[in-house]
Amino acid sequence: MGVDDVHDLAILSVQGLKAKALPLGDSSQVAAGDEVYVVGNPQGLEGTFSTGIVSGVRKIGDDSLLQITAPISPGSSGGLSQFKR
Repeated sequence: MGVDDVHDLAILSVQGLKAKALPLGDSSQVAAGDEVYVVGNPQGLEGTFSTGIVSGVRKIGDDSLLQITAPISPGSSGGLSQFKR
């Protein structure tokens, strides 16, 4: 449905998927100390799950970057992070 190569982000629509879609949140509301959950498939290994917190919100140019403590394994590009306040 949409791709942002600069930010390594894609929004997908999957026919026949039975899982509920995660809602997109308001990243301007994320703050240091918020819980974060990360799901990835490093090197093709399915279902890697880790937890952590937002340790900082950094501004670089027009972008806001979230610094997190949850480990993300190499090869997990395109993984999913979910924040919980």
